[in-house]
Amino acid sequence: MAFDRSLYPWRPLVLDAATAHRSGELCYEADGTVRLRCTALGEPGESVRITPDHQYPCVLPTFLALDKALSSTSNSPRLRSGKTLREAFELEYRGYLELLAHTQAAADIWEPDYGSYVYDRRTGDLYLTAPEYWHRLALLTSNAKLLTDPPGKMTAEDIRERLADTVVGFVGASLGSNVVEGVLREMRPRAAKLADPDYLEVTNLNRLQHGSLRYLSQPRSKRDDPRNGFETRFVSKLELLAYENQLVDPFMQWFLYPEGITVSNLDEFLLGNGVEPRLDYVVEEADDVRIKIEIRKRARLHGIPVLMASDLGHRSQAQVQDYSRDPGAPLGFRVPDQELLALLERCLSSGDRADFFGLARGLLGDDFAVDEYRDWMEQLGEQPTSSIPQSGAVAQLSGALLGKLLALHRLGHDVGERVLIDTRRLLMLVDRS
Repeated sequence: MAFDRSLYPWRPLVLDAATAHRSGELCYEADGTVRLRCTALGEPGESVRITPDHQYPCVLPTFLALDKALSSTSNSPRLRSGKTLREAFELEYRGYLELLAHTQAAADIWEPDYGSYVYDRRTGDLYLTAPEYWHRLALLTSNAKLLTDPPGKMTAEDIRERLADTVVGFVGASLGSNVVEGVLREMRPRAAKLADPDYLEVTNLNRLQHGSLRYLSQPRSKRDDPRNGFETRFVSKLELLAYENQLVDPFMQWFLYPEGITVSNLDEFLLGNGVEPRLDYVVEEADDVRIKIEIRKRARLHGIPVLMASDLGHRSQAQVQDYSRDPGAPLGFRVPDQELLALLERCLSSGDRADFFGLARGLLGDDFAVDEYRDWMEQLGEQPTSSIPQSGAVAQLSGALLGKLLALHRLGHDVGERVLIDTRRLLMLVDRS
């Protein structure tokens, strides 16, 4: 039996409120302090006490926002239940307000048996959220029905379920974090996988979503010697990304590969196991060039589309290799496989800068070396950094672009083979297959 990669240390604990109240796993003291049994956290011992200044009731704010955002009954989407979305919401909202009124009238009850508690193990904060359906709906309401299938025949409910059931695997969490953000804001999938062996560095903060001072090191208490200033405990990129995103959608499952993608775990990442699901898409943002090619080989074998975003100076680029529709699609961008593999071996054996960019051209196309980016490649002028220069704004744009293309592709649109946005010239290029 495979171990459950969703159970990472910072994962927020989610408890059904009614069940937690009845079982005594969570109870309120007279002053409003919550006592949470440590057995609920998988730990023996005494209870955790959460004072009111660490409690955040979010159910009513969620319903107030939905009440403003959802359309009126006349043009509200019709659900399979027969009710419109607005009618279903009104029924739920009235029911909650009645529960809230009953709770207010009872001196010994702090919260009704409604919604879910979300306990943040890292900070000790406790949130009370609306039920999963309404919480996740609130995260997507502003999207309205901007995303549709090409014929426009799918209902809003069908579209939402199609996107929610999509499983995406992200390899690489720096530029990849921007793609994560783009995909989640468009689609709100129920599950995703994330692989990256690296930790956060301050130089990542120009492009890594959710990075901040909070994550440049672990607390002093994690040191073997708290006074030793030479000892630093770093923070995993993928753990902070999963954690921050689960504080947006605590009902989403994240399966983490902190060892990164290797030849030995790649099939499990792509195909799943008894615990985690198979991927519908893989977003490849790996640093290891051999793994970049191996991901494409295995994904093509299993018919899984591969997408890649690139930030190339002032240019944002997104690519789709749709191995689900075309099992014969090449590993690179319009170069024969044998040529790409020869470029890979030359890059690995020589370590030469020119051979690295030769491989890059095989993956990206031969038109990315322009403007200041070309100057850096050719080592012209000042060279402030030894690493590849990256624009934070272009990284964000690349992630948003790929997130949009993935959502459209999932609904059946032809998104092309490559889309390039040149922010210097305000131009767009689309390559069709």
